This record gives sequence, C-alpha cells and structure tokens, in this order.
Amino acid sequence: MSDRFDFFPFVDTDENEVKLSHDRYEVYVNGDFVGYKMLFGSNEDVVDVEQFLRNQGFSQIEAKVDGDHYEIHADRDEEEKVKKVLEMYLQQR
Repeated sequence: MSDRFDFFPFVDTDENEVKLSHDRYEVYVNGDFVGYKMLFGSNEDVVDVEQFLRNQGFSQIEAKVDGDHYEIHADRDEEEKVKKVLEMYLQQR
C-alpha cells in the first residue's frame, strides 16, 4: 500500500508532461541574445521560429533547443540580417 495520496488521480502530474499556461524561451543567434519567444497556446512551438526564418529566405541556419534556450546558428554573412528580422518577429509575438 502506498503512503502517497493523489488528490487528482486522473490528472497526469509528471513535470515533463504538464505544459504551463505559457513557456518562454531565450532566443540566441550565434551566441548573442536576441529576445524571448513566448508560447501561449498548445499549438505553438519554439521551432516555429526556425520555420519563420526559413520562410523569410534564410536557408543557412541551424537551430536547437537547450533547456529554455533556443540557439540559432546562422551563416556569418547573414547573421545581422537574421538578428534584425528575428528581433521584429519576437517583438510582434
């Protein structure tokens, strides 16, 4: 018999499974902080940032999630353009 008493036996309370009302990621381009990506709905994902950049014509980028950091590696020739476009995108979201 378990000593643990579940107040909500039908709710999965595993930390990895519960999504907060919103998540926030720090977004970096080549190690430089650019802004925060807020996720407000369950249909939003931080990888939407990479898709947005690709839709803007940036093909020489790679992105990865590291905890609450979203790190984007851009070609040095396009780094400043990526940062400017991303700053505007993050401010509007």
